Amino acid sequence: MTGGLAEFPLNVGEIPLAEVVIKTAQGQISALVEVLKPRMQGDFARPFRFVALGDDDHQRLSSILQLMRRQDLGE
Repeated sequence: MTGGLAEFPLNVGEIPLAEVVIKTAQGQISALVEVLKPRMQGDFARPFRFVALGDDDHQRLSSILQLMRRQDLGE
């Protein structure tokens, strides 16, 4: 609910903020995220945390996470 892990095809260097678009079964979610440091140097997967979500995007994210929990796909 607070963030995730994004994988990039190339090393994106130091970027503090980014816009992400997540396509889900409930529809598209757009959000502004803070890009955190990679877990290991040279890793193309970067953790992020949500900074700003619109009301509709927040509701969509909440709905899809509830659905995933019901299907035992996450905590």
